[in-house]
Amino acid sequence: MLFKPALSYYLFSSHRRGRGLHNPFARQLIREVFNDRTKYDAYGLMHNARKEYLKSKEKIRMLDMGAGSKKQNKSNTRKVRNIVRLSSGKPKYHHLLYRMVSFNKPAVMLEAGTSLGLGTMALALGNPEGKVYTIEGDPSSAAMAEKLFTQNNIPNITLLTGSFRKMFPQVFARADHAGFVFLDGHHEEKATLEYFETLLPHLSDKSILVIDDIHWSQGMLRAWNTIRQHSAVSLTIDIFRMGFVFFNPDLPGQTLKIRF
Repeated sequence: MLFKPALSYYLFSSHRRGRGLHNPFARQLIREVFNDRTKYDAYGLMHNARKEYLKSKEKIRMLDMGAGSKKQNKSNTRKVRNIVRLSSGKPKYHHLLYRMVSFNKPAVMLEAGTSLGLGTMALALGNPEGKVYTIEGDPSSAAMAEKLFTQNNIPNITLLTGSFRKMFPQVFARADHAGFVFLDGHHEEKATLEYFETLLPHLSDKSILVIDDIHWSQGMLRAWNTIRQHSAVSLTIDIFRMGFVFFNPDLPGQTLKIRF
């Protein structure tokens, strides 16, 4: 985490309750999605899955095709519970993904970076009628995630193993349009911008793009700033850990920093 952007975020983030927002959509989103404190039944399933991973003594050998984690062990062999602790994020972020998908009801969702599948669960449970395509570069992580989906009887997930560059065309050969995309892997400036340009033709005015770890490094921060200023982008929301990108031209061209 970068110190200066973190300090700026905590000093200047606002709109926690949606007050002062003139756009009805942004105001509704903050109040009904970001600030929703309902304890949904799906949270229980997500909590139990995370708890089982944290209890696990299993180790897996990983092939990291992205930037990895700054805190991870240098060895390619990692404990499952440590992957969850260091790479999966706090449950509140998965809850937010669940609520965002439930709010937007996308027919097709794409996740780039399955890891152990906890974020994927959030997307699939958020809209059981939708289809989730998730891509993971590491075969061991993909196998763990596939097992999780089977054990929890979540049928609306298709997991593809391979690099994002190779798998994106396969996804869009099956579904040309994605209503929700969660970019959660390969946290590097050049790669993030490349993926953004690849995804753009397959997004519509109603699509939502979520980019994880936008303040992870100087490169990721530059990538985030480039994306939020892109001509196709209207509203963006920065919650520090994640950036939410909206493409509806009727939305105000601004970035909101939300204390989350």
